[in-house]
Parts: sequence; C-alpha cells; structure tokens
Amino acid sequence: MLAKSQSKSPAQQQASAGRRRGFLPSFASDVVAELRRVVWPSRHETFNLTVVVIIVAIVVGLLLGGIDIFFERIVEELLL
Repeated sequence: MLAKSQSKSPAQQQASAGRRRGFLPSFASDVVAELRRVVWPSRHETFNLTVVVIIVAIVVGLLLGGIDIFFERIVEELLL
C-alpha cells in the first residue's frame, strides 16, 4: 500500500521557510551566547596547565624511548 502524501498548509510552508532563512544568524547568535557563558581560565591557570602538559609529554617521551631502546637491544641479542 502506498503512503498518502500530505501537503503542507501555506502557514506551515511559511514557518518552515522562515526557519531555514534564519538558521545561520540564529546559530551565530547562539554560539556567541554560549561563548559568553564559558568560564575561561586565568593566565596563571593557563601557564600552570601548559607546564604540566610539557612535563608529562617529556616524561612519556622518555619512557617510550627507554622501552624502545630496551626492546631494540633484546631483538639485537636474539637475532644477531
């Protein structure tokens, strides 16, 4: 059985057309409103977190480098 197509009334067509036209301006104003609600970190917090990230990156890099050297030596001993 085929579905019956229902036509929209003129009022519904105008309402949907109005929503499409105003989407980008509405979206932009919503984005600005959300960004105003954000609690941004202070300069001090940003600096401290940056230092933490750099230290963690260095530690993880050294750890992975050490593991790589360890396995490299094991493979060299077993294969050569």
